[in-house]
Amino acid sequence: PAAPSLNRGAVPLVHLFGRHGHRTPLSYAPLRRVLGPRLAFTETPEKADLLLSGFNLDLREGARTLAGLLEKRPAIKLAVISEEPLWDTTWSGGFTERQRSLSAGGQEIPYLMLNHQTSRIFEYRRLPYFLLTSDDFAARYRGLLEKQLGIAPDALLDRWRKAPIDQAFFAERRSGETYSKSFPALDIRGLSAYRSQVAECAGEAGILRVGKGWDEGQRRQELPDWHLDKIAQLKGRARIVSAYENTHHRSYVSEKIFDAFAVGGIPGYYAGPQHRVFGLVPETAMINTHGLTPPDAAARLAGFAADKAFAEAYLATQASLFRLFGDTDAIVSERRRVIKEVLAEIEALI
Repeated sequence: PAAPSLNRGAVPLVHLFGRHGHRTPLSYAPLRRVLGPRLAFTETPEKADLLLSGFNLDLREGARTLAGLLEKRPAIKLAVISEEPLWDTTWSGGFTERQRSLSAGGQEIPYLMLNHQTSRIFEYRRLPYFLLTSDDFAARYRGLLEKQLGIAPDALLDRWRKAPIDQAFFAERRSGETYSKSFPALDIRGLSAYRSQVAECAGEAGILRVGKGWDEGQRRQELPDWHLDKIAQLKGRARIVSAYENTHHRSYVSEKIFDAFAVGGIPGYYAGPQHRVFGLVPETAMINTHGLTPPDAAARLAGFAADKAFAEAYLATQASLFRLFGDTDAIVSERRRVIKEVLAEIEALI
């Protein structure tokens, strides 16, 4: 006989399903600490009330397994919480509908699709989502920014002029239509190919390109600490640091632009007028190539001449970010907000 559905008042039992199960809000230790005992987790999918993945590709890959599980326990629910707009816009088969399904074993298996477009989970108040997934980000940024407080604008300009690295690009080299998909009505655009083309057009002298496709080293995600490696290579050494996201979405802000300020480089970015990054970093403290072709963007980066007003805006932004990353109440509050949204979605589903 089929197992009963979840008893009212019982703690839901969650299984992180598939190879992207570690890429959901519920897979990160800092967010799990905020979650507390309101959910329980199991390594055994047969015991779970909810199978949760970070990418619906996992559901397609595990379709036969899912069909077998649901035959035994039809009350099991499925959900995807995708933190990556790149995955959503390129390989998900659609990213604007919450209610999705896949075919397996002659049946349609429904699942809930939550992402930047279909939920409020990633609609941050003060700190973007990805910075909440590790305690390292705020701690590193605050330590690095503190050492740069009090620098005079003229000294900063002189450091940029003498920087051994004129432009640094840390991102996998990608090309083709898959990485350039555009959804104008939603103000969403794939930028992986764009930022690679900008890097290609940058020339050679003083240019650092790091990542799969640029060099023969291991994938950066396979390094013991890919973020620390980037910081160590660029700290105080780069004039411009590419901070282009893989996707232009108004609420998607990763670590990249903050890395630039942490290492003392000018961020190269791509953001339309409605982008929420401007609530954190004013346009007067970045090089925004929105609307420019890759060759024109590369020319803008190469020819950008920072003046004293720019240096003052940059230093003011560093000071603002220093305060933000030291605001533990804001960090905890933002994590609580994420968990509140996730729990509301799960409770409504099961």
